[in-house]
Amino acid sequence: MKRVADQGRLKLLDLGVGPDADAFWFCLKPEAWAKNPKFSFVQRREFRQAISHAVNREQFAETVFLSAAVPVWGPITPGNKPWFWPNVPRYPYDTSRATTLLRGLGLEDRNGNGTVEDAKGTEARFTVITMRGNTALERGAAALRDQVAKVGIGLDVVPLELGAMIQQMLTSKYEAIYYRPLTTDLDPAMNKDLWLSSGSAHFWNLAQETPATEWEARIDALMLEQAATLDAARRQAIFNDVQRIFAENLPVLYFVAPRLYYAESTRVQGSTPSVLRPPVLWNPDGISIAASRSSRN
Repeated sequence: MKRVADQGRLKLLDLGVGPDADAFWFCLKPEAWAKNPKFSFVQRREFRQAISHAVNREQFAETVFLSAAVPVWGPITPGNKPWFWPNVPRYPYDTSRATTLLRGLGLEDRNGNGTVEDAKGTEARFTVITMRGNTALERGAAALRDQVAKVGIGLDVVPLELGAMIQQMLTSKYEAIYYRPLTTDLDPAMNKDLWLSSGSAHFWNLAQETPATEWEARIDALMLEQAATLDAARRQAIFNDVQRIFAENLPVLYFVAPRLYYAESTRVQGSTPSVLRPPVLWNPDGISIAASRSSRN
C-alpha cells in the first residue's frame, strides 16, 4: 500500500493508535475449573501479575506488529483519548520479579523440565485458543508463548475458527484465550456489558448472578455511579478508579494496541476516516467519487 501511495494511486492515512488492544485472559468462572488444581493459582492475581511482568511489551510490538503498535497496560488505549489514563498501574518487564511472584505462590521448576509446578506437581501449563487465520493474533499468541516460557509458564496455542472459538468462550469451555475484543463505544458508560459482573461481555467470567470477587463488586458500584453522573470531571475520576482496580487485579492482560492505517482511492472525496468502526462509512452522505480521467475524456 505504501508503494502504491508513493505512486499517487491511492491515499494512505495513519489514523493513530486504535481503541482496541489485544487481550489475554484465563477463564475465571469457578464452576468451569471445578476440581482442576490449576485453578488454585490461576485465580490468584499474583499469578497474572507474574505473566504481565514476564512480557516485554516493546519487543512484543516489534515482533507482532513490526513496531506499528504501542505498549498498553489496560483495555483503554491512547487511541481513546477522552478516557485514557496514563497513570494506570503498570508491570514493567522484569523476569526476576515474575519469578519471585511465582515462588510466592509455591510455583517452581522442581523437576527441571522448564515448567513451574506446585508442591503436588501440578504444572502451570495451559491451552490457549485464538482465532485461526488472523495473522496478528496467531503471531501474538506465539510471541506470548515464547516470552512467558522464560519464567516457566507453558502455553499451548490452538488456533480455532472464529465461530468455534466464540462458542467455547460463551460456554466457558476453555482455559485461556488470546483475542482482540472490540469495543462498541469510546464512552465506558456505553460498555457496561464489559465492566459489570452481570454483563454479557464480562468475558473472563460471563453474566455472574452476583459478583464473584470483592473488587468486581467495587467496579460494579463505581460504573453505575459513573454512568449516572453528569459532571465530566467526576466521571473521569470515577473511571480512573475503575481502571486502577482493574489493573491491580488483572482479570485480563493487555500488551499492545496496534496503530490503524486506512487506504482509499485518490478519487474518493469527502471521507473522514475514524479509528472507530466503520472507519469511513459512518458518514456516507458526505462521500463522493470523482470521475476517472478516462470518463472525463
